[in-house]
Amino acid sequence: MTRLLVALSGHGFGHAAQTAPLVTALTSMLPHLHVTMRTPAPIALLREFFPQSTDILTPDDDAPADFGAVMRSPFEVDGPATVARYVERHRHYEAAVEAERRALRQARPDLVIANISYVTLAAAQSLGIPAVAFSSLNWLEIYRHYAAANADPVIVDEML
Repeated sequence: MTRLLVALSGHGFGHAAQTAPLVTALTSMLPHLHVTMRTPAPIALLREFFPQSTDILTPDDDAPADFGAVMRSPFEVDGPATVARYVERHRHYEAAVEAERRALRQARPDLVIANISYVTLAAAQSLGIPAVAFSSLNWLEIYRHYAAANADPVIVDEML
């Protein structure tokens, strides 16, 4: 059996909407595909977009691998709070990657599709698990935009 882990951002529903057609196509081509979702997104949303998923793993801590941006409203990003959250994440970056390594070891995927947790991608790479980044955006460019000239090169390097 082929095992797929989908690491899905919990930041809004667009990531689920983008990823669902890909997972649907894969499961139609590979009917024995075991799909595990790793996300803080609501379970009801996951069941709606990914009815073929076999398992759902939610982060077991208050620091999911992917948090996206801090929002003031559905349409307004709080830039300073977003930058502060990335700075805090990267104070404990290796611990976040290790938490994802543990989750990947538990799920034992043959492939990871991430929309679009760079922490999960780093964990997969360190374990030698093939991984694909899939999204219309990436958190590095979001961080760079809001941090502007104050973007920390260490954070940028870790995100890359």
